[in-house]
Amino acid sequence: MKTEKPHISISQVGMYTRCGEQYRRRYVEGEKIPPGIAAVKGISVHKGAEFNFKAKKQSKKDKPVGDVVDYAVATLEGQIENEGITLSPDEKVRGQKVIMGEAKDRTAKMASVLMTQVAPRYQPVTVEETVNVPLPTSSHDLKGIIDLEAEGGTIVDLKTSARAWNQERVDKSIQLPFYGMMKRALTGKDPEAVVVENIVDGSKMSNVTFSRKVGMNDYETVIRRLNRILEGINKGVYTPANPETSWWCSSTWCGYWTTCPFGGKK
Repeated sequence: MKTEKPHISISQVGMYTRCGEQYRRRYVEGEKIPPGIAAVKGISVHKGAEFNFKAKKQSKKDKPVGDVVDYAVATLEGQIENEGITLSPDEKVRGQKVIMGEAKDRTAKMASVLMTQVAPRYQPVTVEETVNVPLPTSSHDLKGIIDLEAEGGTIVDLKTSARAWNQERVDKSIQLPFYGMMKRALTGKDPEAVVVENIVDGSKMSNVTFSRKVGMNDYETVIRRLNRILEGINKGVYTPANPETSWWCSSTWCGYWTTCPFGGKK
């Protein structure tokens, strides 16, 4: 019986690059841990955007702000209830009830920024479209989800973060060319542009917009990186992050920290 060819996604590429040991535990051993509060807030705002844009695709109108805010907050509550949450040591000291209250408030504010500053600019063509790109000569195929394709051929990627992105980060991103590759696989054409809508969950809630053109030179660079990563995966090479130089290799940012034999475990 023919077995399904495995796939690799941009999130897997990012994890393998940051820490091979984290990738091994998540995708080889299947050891899934609950997300941290920042990730849950981001997921909830994304779900609010999906809720709005799927309706707007037909109606041509954004939903009421309050409806999307309520939906995002309800998503956060459901996510934590169903999957749990990983708290950092400092968050544990403050208590989950306090952290939850703050998270709901911040999620509501981010969803409001989404609906007042971001959503009105876009009329969706596709929303949360899953794309499978066959790679005939590779051990894996490519799989990804395009958040939003808007009229005019622009791909829009929604990012939430504690600190604002900048153009240099956008220009260096390997995720954005992935979207271009998927668009090209579907239509034979590059997107008009890939836009990052960054909602900043800082002391002052804000939205920053960045744009980047992507094309074959970008795709070739991504493919070279992808091939090298797949070579490592296929050989069972999972290099752990260096805790001295990698800020994410800590009890605050890695749920595997306390059981990791390469840094956190004591």
